[in-house]
Amino acid sequence: MNGTILGILDKQIIYQNNGTKPNRNVFVVGGPGSYKTQSVVITNLLNETINSIVATDPKGELYEQTAGIKIAQGYQIHVINFANMLKSDRYNPFDYIQRDIQAENVATKIVQSENAEGKKDVWFSTQRQLLKALILFVLKHRASGT
Repeated sequence: MNGTILGILDKQIIYQNNGTKPNRNVFVVGGPGSYKTQSVVITNLLNETINSIVATDPKGELYEQTAGIKIAQGYQIHVINFANMLKSDRYNPFDYIQRDIQAENVATKIVQSENAEGKKDVWFSTQRQLLKALILFVLKHRASGT
């Protein structure tokens, strides 16, 4: 069985086959403590053995409960932890910048993450432009080896 487990009815597992078209999206709703993570997310993380998996795991519980099993299943596990970079596989957005507009996008995201929601005054723009210039400067000098 390769698909998304949806539940059990009359002692039979109900699942959505991976070949289902056009997509296999699942929307799960439940209050805190209603076992959404254990009954749906972890079950399906463990069941998936063919496709790549990307999981958002703000508490780290998915990693703790499934990483060992996924490694045994042959998966490579990578963690991006922006709160504690020492426990992260790291991510360098500079590796993906090839044009000026991409540098501007990275600079905008970084500046937005540190500014109050909706506050885009002259200082926001100045920070973004300075960061973009610094990113391009670093990339130019990294490429030239100086």
